Amino acid sequence: TFKRLKTISEQMDLIFYHWSLTGGLIRGDNENSYYDTKEPVKMLRTVQNLLKSEKDTALRPSLFVLIDFEKYLKDSLLLRLFKDIINTIKGTGNTLIIVGAEYHLPDGIEHYSAHLVGGYPVTDEIKSVIEETVEEMNRMFTKVTISLSSRELNKIIRSLKGLSTQQIRNVINQCLLRNNTLGINDLTIIETYKKKIFDREGLLEFSLTEDKNNIAGFNNLKRWLAERKSSFSPDRPDFLPVPRGLLLMGIQGCGKSLAVKVIAREFNLPLYRLDLSRLYSKYVGETEKNLRKALMVSQKLCPICMWIDEIEKGFASSGGDIDGGVSQRVLGTFLTWMQEHE
Repeated sequence: TFKRLKTISEQMDLIFYHWSLTGGLIRGDNENSYYDTKEPVKMLRTVQNLLKSEKDTALRPSLFVLIDFEKYLKDSLLLRLFKDIINTIKGTGNTLIIVGAEYHLPDGIEHYSAHLVGGYPVTDEIKSVIEETVEEMNRMFTKVTISLSSRELNKIIRSLKGLSTQQIRNVINQCLLRNNTLGINDLTIIETYKKKIFDREGLLEFSLTEDKNNIAGFNNLKRWLAERKSSFSPDRPDFLPVPRGLLLMGIQGCGKSLAVKVIAREFNLPLYRLDLSRLYSKYVGETEKNLRKALMVSQKLCPICMWIDEIEKGFASSGGDIDGGVSQRVLGTFLTWMQEHE
């Protein structure tokens, strides 16, 4: 993100500034920061002075990138200074960008902002990260190779979707250090790493898939999968509709979970499990917020196979008197999100 913003500033002929709590306010590629600007208040004072000198001396407009700054806007003095700066740059070519892990701005400046959510690396970007990681390993440590056919490489790339650039580098390094080769057998390492990442986050759980020969019966399901498998192919005709979903019902222990894992394997899609019970919170509105967050993550991961476990317990069909209407609100949130992403 930082490199992209710097490139954009160069393309638009803007003076580039970036700030972090540890580094202070730095202009462009300078090694040293402006004096005493690690403190947020003093940084904003410096920005005000820079904007004033820019106006007085007809300097080029500037792009200010502030890392993790949103958390400091809870302070009333900082919020007031930030508002003053926003008012100062109105109608100018100056821009303020806050880069953070979560989107949260005070109501007083919310209407001034545009919200951009970054996605996970796509296929071409993942391929570039793999190549760069291999080149870096060759340059710094030892000779490593990629032993993958074009089809196998696509499988590796697909398995890496949903990870950040740094996470992709980390797991590729793990694979290379094991035997100095990146091969199709490393899929197990990647899937294990990915499962740990998503288990730690708690909302979505990355699950391993199963071969259809590992499940007995379910002949109607297997036939349904065979008939619709081509619907999920990138080469499918435009007029061929994509199946919207599948509801599996049955008593405990009849193989529903195993069947879900088979479905994901047959459609050649990564499988993520959404356990609605994990989303529930004792605080008002927090459960719906957790669901929206999980759905936003799933949107970034697409295409995936989403496994909603114990769906009948999360989406109540009653009036919701027992749980204070939480289940009904969760169902409403889910349906609204589905309609918005038709």
